[in-house]
Amino acid sequence: MRKRIQNTIAESRMTLPVTILIVAIIWAFNGVVDNNVYYKLAFLSVSTYLMVELNNRNALIRVYSRMVSCSFAILTTAIAVTLIDVSALCVQTCMLGTYSMLFRCYQDKRSQGYVYFAFLFLGIASLSFIQILFFIPFLWLLTATNLMALSWKSWGASLIGVLTPYWIWMGYGLFSGDLNPLIQHLQTITVFQQPFLYEITDTRIPVTFVFVIVLSIIGVVHFLRNSYKDKIRIRMIYEFIITMNIVILAFVVLQPQHAIHLLCLFVIHTAILIAHFITLTHTWQTNIFFVLLLILTTALINYNIWIFSLIS
Repeated sequence: MRKRIQNTIAESRMTLPVTILIVAIIWAFNGVVDNNVYYKLAFLSVSTYLMVELNNRNALIRVYSRMVSCSFAILTTAIAVTLIDVSALCVQTCMLGTYSMLFRCYQDKRSQGYVYFAFLFLGIASLSFIQILFFIPFLWLLTATNLMALSWKSWGASLIGVLTPYWIWMGYGLFSGDLNPLIQHLQTITVFQQPFLYEITDTRIPVTFVFVIVLSIIGVVHFLRNSYKDKIRIRMIYEFIITMNIVILAFVVLQPQHAIHLLCLFVIHTAILIAHFITLTHTWQTNIFFVLLLILTTALINYNIWIFSLIS
């Protein structure tokens, strides 16, 4: 089978180091106008490492490729370099930690330890973005149906994992004699705005979201058409990823005020899907699309930085 530019890049061992260099240059340039850039870069570095481990441990692409982690680093840079705050990147890192633990539980109903740590990461993320707790029922369902790893013991472990950060916070509050911050934080989960209320004050958010959604759709269509070529375990994981992306998108539609945090979560799944597409397609049409994708991603990064420079 003929290798095209996209396949050569996707399967090269130099792709990840070059991507890291490019990302570092972009962040260094943006550091001139953003004082939080180094905190963001720290979370991105940890998240990219977790994505590398996620890909290596689960063989998300059936040939050697670093495109999963490269796609993630580039897409996260495109949105986070000016648009996303530190708390959203923290939530993204924690979600990757959740997946790293959960995917180790495949067909193992006695993996309570991994389940505990998976939901512990989710509990930590909820300290910054409590609405992430709404994803717990979906994670339970997918752990039972796709990972086939949910039992009464692992379900109990998941509850303990989510509650652990709050037990620590409550202990600190009792020690300091002030539980009001914890109570106020828990109350925010009940705050809902009117659904479908879109107030676009920053054009970067819809432009970036549309771009990522298009990539996600392309990745989903490609996988569904070619999933028979992957092993059952990989198909189950990709179905897990696709389902969570749909859930996140539905959340954005219903409660768009959380778009910033949800965009970071959406990128995790989209990066995996589009990496599968880039690496495992070989036609001249997809090769042209890959080149176009590089151009559009570069344009998006420049657009976000340019708008940020105008409003800052």
